This record gives sequence, C-alpha cells and structure tokens, in this order.
Amino acid sequence: MISTPLARHWYERWEDQQQLYAGDREERFDSVLDVVQTVRTRPRVIVDLGSGPGSLALRAARRFPDATVVAVDQDPFLLALGTAAHPQLVFVQADIGADGWTRQLAIYAGSIDAIISSTALHYPTRKVLDGIYRDCYRLLGPQSILVDADQFYPTNKLWTQVLSASDDIRARRTKRAAPEDWDRWWRAAESEPAFAPLLARRAHEVPAHERDNELSIEDHVFSMRSAGFVAAGPVWQHGRSAVIAALTASSPPIRTDGEPQ
Repeated sequence: MISTPLARHWYERWEDQQQLYAGDREERFDSVLDVVQTVRTRPRVIVDLGSGPGSLALRAARRFPDATVVAVDQDPFLLALGTAAHPQLVFVQADIGADGWTRQLAIYAGSIDAIISSTALHYPTRKVLDGIYRDCYRLLGPQSILVDADQFYPTNKLWTQVLSASDDIRARRTKRAAPEDWDRWWRAAESEPAFAPLLARRAHEVPAHERDNELSIEDHVFSMRSAGFVAAGPVWQHGRSAVIAALTASSPPIRTDGEPQ
C-alpha cells in the first residue's frame, strides 16, 4: 500500500520529468478534452487507455467533474501510484489489446461516452491496433468519441525527419527545467522501500516495448474507419505530435460554442 502523501510526491515528480519530452504537453491534453467537449458536454464515463499514473485522466476529471473517469493500464506500480494519489479516479488493470481486455470495463457498458488516450497507441502492432479500435467502437454508444494523442510517422521518411527535428526544437524552446528524466525517475523509484513489492510485480507483468509501430495519422484514421467509426481525422498537430479523433454513428451536429444542437 502506498500512502497518499508519498504517491502525490512521486506523481508530481512524474509530471516534472514528463515535461522534458513534450513542450506542448498541456496544449495537447487540452485539445483532447476540447474535442470530447464538442461532442459530449456532460460525458457519463470517460475511459483513458494507457493511463499510467493518471496524467490525462486527472485532467479529464477536472474538466468534467460529473463524469466517472476510468484509467486503464497494465502497469501495477503506476496504477497503485495513481490510485493513492487520485482517489477521484477509477484505476483498472488490463493489457490493452489482449484477448478479453474489455471485460474489465463491462460494468460501464452503455455509459461510456468518450475513450481517450495519450502516448500509448504507438506501441501495438497494426493488427493489434485494429483490434483495439474495433473494441473501442463496441464499447462506445451513439454520439460518442474516441480521441488519441500521440507521436505519428508520416508516410514519407524524409518528412518524418523534418517533423521530428521540429518537435525537438519546440521541446527545447518550451520545456520546463526538470531535475530528472525518465531513467532517473525510475532509478529513484527503485530506491524507495515502499515501492519494492509493486516494482517486483511490474518486472513480471509488464513486458518491455520492442519498438514503435511507426504508423501514420492516415494509418490510424483508416483503422478507425474500418472499425466502424463514421468519421475520423486530426484535430491538432505540431510536428509528429498530433491529436486524432473518431466519431460513432448518430453524432449530433456541433455548434461553434461547443454545445450539441
């Protein structure tokens, strides 16, 4: 068991080191939630896939205080950290894309109005990703939305290099100073005695990611449409960092003030 003060301390350290990797992180998070709000001003249940300790999920709960926000991840350590730090969120362990992973969400069937994700869906292979999008379509009802924020690969390799360089320049220009990076954060966590049992579980339950799937925005949009979504496309982008979204059938017309007609 992780105490709330300890969890919040380590969550803040997590947030600090994450700023090193995306100078536009808050803008990207806001874009995810803005597009949810255009379709559902009062979502009942929001599911965050690959949530980690709850960075995007927490922001969703703050934007939509009446919603139940469910954070889904495979990592038992990050889930325990998030559970202790953010009691207003629901944390669920599941290997996203594995057979039967959506059973963990059955209790929310018929109430999920939005599925969101950040920096998690660039890992699954194309075949697994296709299955994830089909599962998301089945989880969502009418007038609902799927939103994915991630790093995408253009189909032209030279353009990938240009956009990656642009991302690096922006990150250096806008990032906050941080005392530790990803590797240092994990090394420090390993030295915290209270974390030892959970980190031991993590070593057995969380496989190392071999490589990115190197899929483009167009690849993701095609998979979304093939899964059943009636419309899909990008809503925000800077360099390779982008937010894409997909609508289910019978989504309402959208007014410019963000309220469904």
